[in-house]
Amino acid sequence: MVSWEFIEEALHGYGFPETFTRLVMNCATSTKFSIKVNGENYGYFKGKRGLRQGDPMSSLLFVLVMEYLSRALQKVGELPDFKFHPMCCGTKLNHLIFADDLMLFCKGDLKSIRRMIEVLNHFSRVTGIVANLDKSKIFVAGVDIAADRIYTR
Repeated sequence: MVSWEFIEEALHGYGFPETFTRLVMNCATSTKFSIKVNGENYGYFKGKRGLRQGDPMSSLLFVLVMEYLSRALQKVGELPDFKFHPMCCGTKLNHLIFADDLMLFCKGDLKSIRRMIEVLNHFSRVTGIVANLDKSKIFVAGVDIAADRIYTR
């Protein structure tokens, strides 16, 4: 569930015109929901965050949100203590995003892993989007066993 405040800030940050931003935000924030009990609707309540599933605008706004994450991950690749995965050094590739799937690549040293975690934590704080750890996997090869400590804090 993405934060509406973040969407508005992102639209401004990407340079969309104010009129367009207001229209998008009006569409996103004017949601009302009703609860159905035994086939009957009971009242309406206003949505507070997130995008409506199936709304044609939702997928486009989600792409804008993921663009923010992609840019943050690219910035991590520019830091002097970040090391790329050996197979990704030439292209400076540290992530791939497809729909709502994210793959992160880095050398298995603690500093590089911590940098990736910092970006994910920052992204979660500003957008309200939290990774589903039950659906997450981590693959590590050729790394000292001491690196396990970073995941268990």
